[in-house]
Amino acid sequence: MKKLLLFLMLSTSFIMSAQGETKLGINAGATLSNFTGDSSEDFKYGLDFLIGFGLEVPINDKLSLLANVNYERKTPKTFTEGYNNSEIPAKVRMHYITVPINAKYYIGPKKNFFVQAGPYAGFFVDDTFFIDGKEQTSEVAGGSEFKMLDLGISSGIGTQFKVDDKHHISLSLRNNLGLTNISDMPDYKIKMNAFNFVLTWESNM
Repeated sequence: MKKLLLFLMLSTSFIMSAQGETKLGINAGATLSNFTGDSSEDFKYGLDFLIGFGLEVPINDKLSLLANVNYERKTPKTFTEGYNNSEIPAKVRMHYITVPINAKYYIGPKKNFFVQAGPYAGFFVDDTFFIDGKEQTSEVAGGSEFKMLDLGISSGIGTQFKVDDKHHISLSLRNNLGLTNISDMPDYKIKMNAFNFVLTWESNM
């Protein structure tokens, strides 16, 4: 929690040091996530959701800084062995507070399209295991095996639509590529990769 608060304070200070009209956004969307690394072939991409808010500060006419704070559920899927060697669907739902800090560049004379990229930090909150759709107790699941911090690169593309002089709606496709090992088990390395489809309502402050 201390790492999260420090990261948010530094991010806010950095964003507010920029010049321009700040925009406040509320965003929600879908998350498609999976593991990479050791035994990742046993897992598949799973669908879940994210919700949060963001601050966008223009640097010039086409470049801005965008910081988001999202509650995000990342849910890779797998199978476990059941009776008579049958495959039973299973998944791990990981709860994160994800904080990407992106440079956002608008394209075109009307700035209808944009690209964005920058670092992100994911702060692990909790996890839940499911077997055949049923939540498992901590004794069955074996307890959490994930580190508290996930660091990586965030990138994306999108388009925005003007509602009026103070409001915009944007749609974006993002990728959060994990660069650090999130496994807390010795001699076992996994990273997280997540795709986000995000709808944002943005207002001038």
